Amino acid sequence: MGLLEGSRYSILSNGTLEIKHTKLQDHGKYHCIASNVIGRDEMETDLEVKEPTKIIRAPTNVVAVKGSLAQFDCEIQSDPTLEVKVTWLKDNKFLIFGRRMTKDEDSMSIAGVYRRDEGIYTCRVKTEIEEISASAKLTVMEYLVQYTEDLLADYWLVASGWKNLTSYPGQLNSVMLKLTPFVEYQFRVVAINEIGASKPSKPSPYYETGGAVPDAIPRNIKGVGTGVFRNNMEISWEPLEYREWNGPKLGYMVWWRRRDSREEWKNYTTYWWCSHIIYDTDTFTPYEIKVQAVNYFGLGPESPVIIGYSGEDRPTAAPTDLHVSDVESTKLTVHWEPVPQDSIMGEIKEYTVYYWRESSRLPHHSVTTRIKSKSFKANGPRLSGTLTGLIPYSNYKMYIVVANNRYEGPPSNRIEFQTLEGVPSIPRSFRIMHRHYDTIYLDWEEPAEPNGILTGYLLKYQTLNVSAGERILVEEIPPNTTHFSLRRFDRYTRYRFSLSAQTEVGMGEAFTEESPHFTTEGKNTCSAI
Repeated sequence: MGLLEGSRYSILSNGTLEIKHTKLQDHGKYHCIASNVIGRDEMETDLEVKEPTKIIRAPTNVVAVKGSLAQFDCEIQSDPTLEVKVTWLKDNKFLIFGRRMTKDEDSMSIAGVYRRDEGIYTCRVKTEIEEISASAKLTVMEYLVQYTEDLLADYWLVASGWKNLTSYPGQLNSVMLKLTPFVEYQFRVVAINEIGASKPSKPSPYYETGGAVPDAIPRNIKGVGTGVFRNNMEISWEPLEYREWNGPKLGYMVWWRRRDSREEWKNYTTYWWCSHIIYDTDTFTPYEIKVQAVNYFGLGPESPVIIGYSGEDRPTAAPTDLHVSDVESTKLTVHWEPVPQDSIMGEIKEYTVYYWRESSRLPHHSVTTRIKSKSFKANGPRLSGTLTGLIPYSNYKMYIVVANNRYEGPPSNRIEFQTLEGVPSIPRSFRIMHRHYDTIYLDWEEPAEPNGILTGYLLKYQTLNVSAGERILVEEIPPNTTHFSLRRFDRYTRYRFSLSAQTEVGMGEAFTEESPHFTTEGKNTCSAI
């Protein structure tokens, strides 16, 4: 064991040993000896020196033809005693390897590359003592075929600008295109590489494709009652786009028949509209419906059969056994028995409860009567729902109706119920007044909604220059008293007041206010809050 000498070694002011430009031969045991006039102490520690981790063959930028294989190398050299973990990222996001993206010990590969694979690929190497990385860019080379089309509608040409049709690998110079019938096309080609897109080629001559029967199915087919009439059904659908016509004289053949009947399909062909109305139907009767496009060349494929319904009528029955339970101050549960299915005269939509506050349970407390409603979905053989937002300590009335998609039925029996007490709202018109040199007067009005029988007011106050440990003073004031007076310590003392009303249920929201600066002493002054 010898002393450390040389410029690579430094002992810092706190006794720490610093070794610069470490070498493998620095590996070993190190002794630290400390001594003073009182005594001596020493400690031993081990230093391990590892070979640095290096990427000896880093990934390089790759330009690949669309559909080909792209490969990035990442060969590692590291200390054999260290565990090395290699991960790959694309644009700083971890790659998920599978059938198309694979990796081995020294590289990763992407089969069948396309434009979405373009980006920055990073090889990240991590050991327990360090982390290094290297990145490279992937560019996918391809040709982009563009086209412009004139759709040959019955009486006009519907022109369009240049659009991208599809892209192809860079090694091709001819392709087969999948086009739309009964369209006039013009083409051009754009080359794309890592720098960007070239100028388009000179456009080709115009080419017109032949016509064919429609191959698209009308979408969003519906059958519903329409207007004020109850004995009809309107069958409607979305029109085909022009490029789906495939030929001139586009129309639609509409088919319908009653469901669960042996009657033959009826049909009607329309060339101008995207709807057809069937008259003289029974109320809310199910029909099987299908629609197919037709043009000069023939009929297109039939749509799947959908079920539509003729017009709805007013429900004939009202829900029964309306009652409430679990009544609280602001909410309750409402229950009712459903109506028979055949009385709904349509598809059941919801049950709607109508309710209103008839009066307060407090004498001489006036209220505003306003009818409110809440709708509930049908969710079982015996129905219920929660009604919230009620005002405490009030008398309410309620009834319920059933509704289909067009009408509400007759009202149920009307019931009455009472909500329980709650906590009061905030006291009103709180004022701080100064009428004498040494006295502050407070007055207020009772809450707009007492929400029960008031049992009193709670007033809390303290001086504004109160110290952290000084207590807050509390006054309990009877319910029929709406004023309070307080003697001040001196003419400059200001207070913070907090006033709340309370019932047997509890204390309501507090009104908090600070006394103002009174500029005139000995005269009546007032601050109304």
